[in-house]
Amino acid sequence: VLVVAEAETCGTLARVAAANVNYAAGMIDGTDTYTGQEIGMLTKVDVEVDFQRTEVRGEYSAGTSSCGYVGSKDSAVSKHFWTRIKIVNRYVSIIAAHLKANPTEASSCAQREAQVEVLRDLVTTRYA
Repeated sequence: VLVVAEAETCGTLARVAAANVNYAAGMIDGTDTYTGQEIGMLTKVDVEVDFQRTEVRGEYSAGTSSCGYVGSKDSAVSKHFWTRIKIVNRYVSIIAAHLKANPTEASSCAQREAQVEVLRDLVTTRYA
């Protein structure tokens, strides 16, 4: 399993997979309007659950951020997916995400904190 964090399209991944017949490509459209990039996966293992994503948004504010951010906003995770594969009769869940860039900037750092909360809630809800 290889997660590709900044692919342009599923076609890009499919071309890579076509170079080796043992690989399959998978991707779900994200919502990154700035770069238009997506997150996908190349795998030799069959996917048991279709790629999924959440549109849940996390809040970030001066009161909750440890980044020195001033203000209040919310954020989704624009590039992420989750799926499940089966290896030797065991299910393995894969959650892949690409968080907001520039973590040293206060607003980006706070947005990443909100994105992590969304992912934490996803894990807690689905797998705890």
